[in-house]
Amino acid sequence: MGWDEFLALVGDELGLDTAGWEPRSTLVEVGIDSLATLELVLALEERGGFRFPDELIDAIRTLGDAWAWTDARLLRGATA
Repeated sequence: MGWDEFLALVGDELGLDTAGWEPRSTLVEVGIDSLATLELVLALEERGGFRFPDELIDAIRTLGDAWAWTDARLLRGATA
């Protein structure tokens, strides 16, 4: 999943304007709170057919964290 596709998914799922967001942007900086993080994780899991480990959800701090992990799982075709 490319960065632009990731941003489109985030924007659509959470109803946010993603203009100016960068991988190093923290979730807090872009207005994603803990509830929105869970909504985003569920959307990424559904889209990718995999599960985020609980400890990873707690460790996501930046958009790049979520994107990199999602992209790696999609590239590997992982389902766990």
